[in-house]
Amino acid sequence: VDCDVTLLDGVAALWVDKLVRCRVVSLPIAGAVHINRCEGCEFHFASRQIRVHTTTSTDFYLHAGSHPIIEACTGLRFAPYLQTALVSDEAFAAAGLSKSDNLWSSVDDFLWLRTQQSPNWQALPEAERAAHDAAWAP
Repeated sequence: VDCDVTLLDGVAALWVDKLVRCRVVSLPIAGAVHINRCEGCEFHFASRQIRVHTTTSTDFYLHAGSHPIIEACTGLRFAPYLQTALVSDEAFAAAGLSKSDNLWSSVDDFLWLRTQQSPNWQALPEAERAAHDAAWAP
């Protein structure tokens, strides 16, 4: 609850569970990110696959190699991953990610099967997005 976590080394996968009002920032992740039961958080992830379950009122800054998947979530907002000098081309290459292919806004809501936009997520308005350097500051 109420914490900041910064991962400055590459990891193969990441599992996040039961965080409240936390910010998690990570270098690119080679595998999948699984997020469960979080509330009021801010996440900064670059990963091949991002899956979010039972999470509410949370902002995501993503570089996604596939469509992010949400299920049983409400109040989610998405924006592109904030890249700084700490996030090198080598970090993306080590994670097997292409910097040019980012599907951050192609969110699939598994509980919303209609053709209309899901009410459970939206793009984070540019005026409300975190500054590049602020995301990595302690």
